[in-house]
Amino acid sequence: MGRILILVLLLTFIYAITLAIRRYHRKTIFVITPTYSRPNQKPELVRLCTVLCTARDVHWIVIEDARNKSRALAQFLEDCGLPYTHLNAPTISNTSRIRGSAQRNEALKWLRTNFRPMRKSGVVYFADDDNTYHPELFDEMRTLENGATWPVGLIADSDWEGCITDPNDRKKISDFWSNYAPDRNFPIDMAAFAVNLNLILEHSNALFDDKAVGVQEGLILTGLGFKNAYELEPKADGCRKILVWHTKSTKQEVKVNGPATIKNML
Repeated sequence: MGRILILVLLLTFIYAITLAIRRYHRKTIFVITPTYSRPNQKPELVRLCTVLCTARDVHWIVIEDARNKSRALAQFLEDCGLPYTHLNAPTISNTSRIRGSAQRNEALKWLRTNFRPMRKSGVVYFADDDNTYHPELFDEMRTLENGATWPVGLIADSDWEGCITDPNDRKKISDFWSNYAPDRNFPIDMAAFAVNLNLILEHSNALFDDKAVGVQEGLILTGLGFKNAYELEPKADGCRKILVWHTKSTKQEVKVNGPATIKNML
């Protein structure tokens, strides 16, 4: 009887360890999305919600540029059906030239408060709500080790920008094409990279700011320990496929308000 009990306890222990290992190696993609109130806010969030629902193990962190969290946005996130965290962080500085920095920093703060290094396997991606994403992109970033990059379409008056790989070795970045400030150490867009969650947790001082125009990507990646963009892992078929587009919606002015019969407006 004693041997049976020991065997049962041993099997239970092995099962628990196996589950813990599987849970650690199953990477969660933390998608960080700053947002702000505007007429086309909801349709753009609906588009992003739709594509994120096709990916596995996604946790959506949505941060409002507002002093208080919107009940309507909270309800939208609940209806979306994804695991989510709803935060808010107002852009306070009147001299700020960069929208989204305070909100991204709030998301980084939340990650560092809720997770410890090496306790959670995950990927962090900064996904603006007005971009267009192919579902395949999230499968690509899930396999990264430290940090990865890929091309982005429709950016800075160019049809695409981003990494170029060696024709003889598609796992090695040989160059970058960028129409905007090509001499930057990180000539890539915010939508063009993702990083390992543990880098975010280990480098607690790595943050964005609200004044350094055009180098926010380099600011955060340098803070995470990367020296230049060549240290990132090329994804998207060796940087030969575009899976994200830097789209922009036409600014829509609402001049007439309809009857107050619609209950799910943001």
